[in-house]
Amino acid sequence: EFGRQVSEAAGQIAEILKTMHQSAGSTIGPHVHEGSYEVMYFLSGTGVCTDDGRTVDIRPGMTHYCPPGHSHSVVNTGTEPMVILGVVPNVK
Repeated sequence: EFGRQVSEAAGQIAEILKTMHQSAGSTIGPHVHEGSYEVMYFLSGTGVCTDDGRTVDIRPGMTHYCPPGHSHSVVNTGTEPMVILGVVPNVK
């Protein structure tokens, strides 16, 4: 029983925490987080983040929060790859 619980917990962590790499000019298109939220921490690159129609310039060291039921997108407007650490908990 304990082994199964540890395995399930490890699987959930793998789903929750991810590193995203966006090449110059690429986009994470507009999407809605239903039943969960997303936190993005920008490690490198520059771009714009649109959250419910409001656009903000982003750069390394910035954090973005998208609450449940809201929409957002990210565009790499720079000339180098953008690296993002994303957290999307499995909250239902």
